[in-house]
Amino acid sequence: MPTMWCSRGSSVNTPGSLVKGNLSDLKDVRKVDAYTVDVETNAPLPTLNNELVQLLMMDKGWSEQNRAVEASDLGRQKENFANRNANGTGPFKLISREVDTRTVLAANTGWWDKPKHNLTQVMFTPIKSDATRTSSLISGGIDASINVPLQDVPRLKSVATLDVVQGPELRTIFMGMDQSRDELLYSDVKGKNPFKDLRVRQAVYQAIDVEALKRSVMRGASWPAGNLLSPHLNGSPVALNKRLLPFNPEASKTLLKEAGYPNGFTVGMQCPNDRYVYDEALCLAMSSMLAKVGIKTNLMIEPTVKWSVRLNSNDVSLYMVGHAGLPMADVYGLLKDVVATRTGKEGSLNAGKYSNPKFDAYLPQIASEIDPAKRAKLIEEAVTVERADVSHIPLHQQPVTWAARKGISWRRPLTTRCACGWCA
Repeated sequence: MPTMWCSRGSSVNTPGSLVKGNLSDLKDVRKVDAYTVDVETNAPLPTLNNELVQLLMMDKGWSEQNRAVEASDLGRQKENFANRNANGTGPFKLISREVDTRTVLAANTGWWDKPKHNLTQVMFTPIKSDATRTSSLISGGIDASINVPLQDVPRLKSVATLDVVQGPELRTIFMGMDQSRDELLYSDVKGKNPFKDLRVRQAVYQAIDVEALKRSVMRGASWPAGNLLSPHLNGSPVALNKRLLPFNPEASKTLLKEAGYPNGFTVGMQCPNDRYVYDEALCLAMSSMLAKVGIKTNLMIEPTVKWSVRLNSNDVSLYMVGHAGLPMADVYGLLKDVVATRTGKEGSLNAGKYSNPKFDAYLPQIASEIDPAKRAKLIEEAVTVERADVSHIPLHQQPVTWAARKGISWRRPLTTRCACGWCA
């Protein structure tokens, strides 16, 4: 039987197999035959099908031969052979790879499943320059791009040979606040933390005009969010996808005065400049909005590599972050990672260390309730608690924008040559 594993978490040894993953409720995996396994959990697990996506099938013999049985730990810079070498069980075979230059794949004729494409070869070409990527699309140098810059969408739509497809990501972009420290790391307020006061969090919320961000920064291509969960995410309480509080700078000023900050205060704002769509421009715009109600921000805008270190070490005061509920594509993933009290297992993206026991009490119920209606009610109640407490400030779902030459089916793998703004 193949070795089944995931790259994080604890492990469970079973006859003929090894399962590694973050499925804390996984009790046993038993081989039935060459193509079937039984999965047994310690408790009801409504997200099991979603979670199983994280259990990646690998050939046992190949893994043992290449010393790739033990999971890697990239956080500790511990790799194994599988990190940089393909094991040959997917629909495509790796032909060549030049990091940050080109990756070439060919269809795996021996693949166990039925191909859902008509491709013989796929070439991924990283093109970091927006202008170069766009010009390559127009000239036919590439067949498709999965990272089209918003400013080029009108130009690409005018090209008769191209199709442009745009829609919302599952990821919601939002602002977080340090609600743990008794004194903020980056602020002129000494001896106390303004963000521990609900009125201050409400003031920040009402000072940010998400419609103006959509219009002026996002070029109309964003979907203002009413909560942290995309309405397209499994289990999302769509009825709560409306703004909790209206944009109202005067109300913000009143709230700040009531909280003891009649002249506002200064705070450091931590933002990435290469992680999200127009992230730096968004932070600049919000800085201006907050200044109008008396909250002056010292912008700390950094590349993702530095910004992510800040998040992981809680080196933040007022910060931008996003989450898509992945990899399980379920609301539980986002609520557990972003809103739950930060522990060794939960709250990994709760950099501000927000904590509400009433909210936390819902998580184990959501994690184990298999009745869809009951689970939906639990999620709605939990989100209602989080929204009322203004744990974070939702902004929007940012766009996914693809473009390809006409004739390419978007329901299949895109093309023989493709470019993206990150890497292959």
